[in-house]
Amino acid sequence: MADPGGRAGPGERRRGVTPLDLSSSTLFYRKLDELKVMDPEGESEICSRIELARLDVVRALIMVPSGRRSLLGPLERMGRAERQPVALLDRTCWGMSDGVLPPEKRVVLRQLLSSIRTAGLTRETYRSLHLCWPAVERLARRLHEDLETAGRMLEQLEAAAGSAGTGDERMLESAIRYSDPRVSRARPFERLAWHRLPGLQSARVTIAAIESRTGANLPLLRMAGELLGSGLDSLRTAAAEMLEGNLRLVVKCVRGYVRLGTMEEMDLVQEGCQGLIEAISRFDPARGNRFSTYAVWWIRQSLVRALVEKSRIVRLPATAARRLAGIRLALERASARGEPSPSVEELARDLSTDPGSITALLEGLREPVHMDRPSDEDGFAPVQESLRVPGEGPESEALELDTTSRLRCALELLTERERSIICLRFGLLDGEQHSLDSIARAYGISRERVRKIELRALKRLRECGSFSGAEREGGE
Repeated sequence: MADPGGRAGPGERRRGVTPLDLSSSTLFYRKLDELKVMDPEGESEICSRIELARLDVVRALIMVPSGRRSLLGPLERMGRAERQPVALLDRTCWGMSDGVLPPEKRVVLRQLLSSIRTAGLTRETYRSLHLCWPAVERLARRLHEDLETAGRMLEQLEAAAGSAGTGDERMLESAIRYSDPRVSRARPFERLAWHRLPGLQSARVTIAAIESRTGANLPLLRMAGELLGSGLDSLRTAAAEMLEGNLRLVVKCVRGYVRLGTMEEMDLVQEGCQGLIEAISRFDPARGNRFSTYAVWWIRQSLVRALVEKSRIVRLPATAARRLAGIRLALERASARGEPSPSVEELARDLSTDPGSITALLEGLREPVHMDRPSDEDGFAPVQESLRVPGEGPESEALELDTTSRLRCALELLTERERSIICLRFGLLDGEQHSLDSIARAYGISRERVRKIELRALKRLRECGSFSGAEREGGE
């Protein structure tokens, strides 16, 4: 019988029943098998939806005066050969050099902007602009936050006025009448308006601030908000479908890097999905390329960056990682040809660097050792036990300092002669314990006298508590 926890019983194992595999990779590939394979027609349809959704977002952006200034303003300055800190245009399509457009491209851009001002933004004009979508999306998200805030404030005003069965202007008048000391008796509606007055005033102040910041009135903000919200929702839905349809492309790229053994397969899949998301955000369907051809580059870039930055316990800079890969490749080639490993000077000459840097990089080829790995053949003693030095470490130093402090406070309870004899007898001064005879000769007294002084000192310490002085010092 199968175990309730999902484990196969002894009888099932004898009959060859495979235990249930619930690993993350198995569940991922099972889910991947359920997804529909994206064909060229489906990819073209999703790209068309993405383009239309982006067109709606840009139209909503230029519908509001502040959005028009943030989008068309930098483009107009780029048409005048001015360098802009944020690139709103695709550098490759427009042939930008150091952030400046060529003279012939400036003429084309000015013509497109003139067409937008006269006839509005059409689909053909949008395709010809070749906007850098991540930068445009940041502007749209910023405007969307203001529009959502204005929408919430409007809903708050409408809800307050609807519950009272009147408009917000009437509620404001009723609240003022309730606060008038000349009114002897207020009606219930006026009392309700007075209690809701702070929320109404806060909502109206917020809406006024958004109107001033965006340069648009409430009807225009409402229209732009609806268009921008629908465009962002459609864009999010189409991007999710594009992501699911190209997961097999990520897996195909990952399998070329799994054999390196530096990262787990599911970790590489996650990094590849990050590159796929970046490709979806940056893809321009108007350029006429297949999305899969464009996305492979971003997926591989994300995988290589993850292998460089996250495959090691100690992260190396990108330059050092590239040189380290060159050293590893040179060593592998020499080993494959049966030649001796190249020297440090030869590696430095091949990589155009100094031998000291090569020596430091060769240390990076050494794999880190886990402290709990067995260090002997029996497999019992871990590595940390062989590296541990008795008596060293912060714990030992702290214990030694605490013991010394308590012992010094305890000896202060004795007389000077008793303290000296105890220190000599137990080796507290130089670590050497002296005999009764040597102490007696040093003080010029008998051996029995030294013994009695020692016993009296120890008895006093026992009666008073040998660490009471340290405790009093800590309490103070």
